[in-house]
Amino acid sequence: MYSTISCLPCTSSALKQCSRLFMDEFGWIEWIKKKAGKVPSGWVGIGDDAAVIPSGSARNWILSTDTIVEGIDFDRRVTPAQAGRKALAINLSDMAAMGAIPQAFLMTLGIPSSWKRDKKLKLFLKGLFNLAKEYRVVCVGGDMTSARQFFCGITVWGEPAGKKAILRSGAQPDDLILVTGALGGSIKQKHFSFTPRVREGQWLAQRGYPNAMMDVSDGLAQDLSHLLRASHVSAHLNLECVPLARHARNLTSALSDGEDFELLVTVSRNKIAKLLSEWKKSFPKTPLNLIGSVHRGSSGIQYYLNGKKQISFQPHKGFRHF
Repeated sequence: MYSTISCLPCTSSALKQCSRLFMDEFGWIEWIKKKAGKVPSGWVGIGDDAAVIPSGSARNWILSTDTIVEGIDFDRRVTPAQAGRKALAINLSDMAAMGAIPQAFLMTLGIPSSWKRDKKLKLFLKGLFNLAKEYRVVCVGGDMTSARQFFCGITVWGEPAGKKAILRSGAQPDDLILVTGALGGSIKQKHFSFTPRVREGQWLAQRGYPNAMMDVSDGLAQDLSHLLRASHVSAHLNLECVPLARHARNLTSALSDGEDFELLVTVSRNKIAKLLSEWKKSFPKTPLNLIGSVHRGSSGIQYYLNGKKQISFQPHKGFRHF
């Protein structure tokens, strides 16, 4: 038997209320952005990998926050130490995407009774603080509360490694598109052991290579679409050039799995040869892959395979929290 749902009369206001009930993650982000109001001139608010706030000195503050929840972002298949490492690593990845030097973080913990009675919490924090030590970022405070499910929320901040933060919105027509590492395979728990590309992001920013940059957390296809939308441009993506990770099931997996935490960068065409040469010397174990080009217009991503346009090819949307 099917249950029935009582609806409001289909007035315009009722339709708006109904649409909010079914908004996805990005719909809610846009709704919150409108309600939050306009940020002051010179600030970067909702819509990038991190916020940018003038500090009153020559450098700005770069701030980002992220949360992991037991049963959603991790489960019993991973150790508490692995989960703790990831809690900080995903925040450091946002710093990398902005070309930032992370300096400190605040941490909020929601702790259920099962975590208070055993070693889970200590192991979680050990994994987190081991990574903090590696990247020389310090916890300066936070909050703790009881909760039905364990969660950890972290807010990290730092400053630009170069002259300014690198935003999603700077891509220019005729830029070339590059991505670090390899994509896909996060289902094999790669997302609990990834290396945040903090050093690579700083290196790129210090040398002024990126016009736009972000990390690949929700899948290449979805995240590239976000970058294009922010920059008001479109792209040609060469499918044969997309680097597949060892555990990636196929090309669609590489485009859509998400949680790769690699850097997606656009660079002026006339800088590419020098960039690739210098990159190989500085990061010989980390590939930097040329995968496409930026174009005028707002047609999104056009997919090509060996020079032929793939009209019918459409990958999955990528990871969404809800």
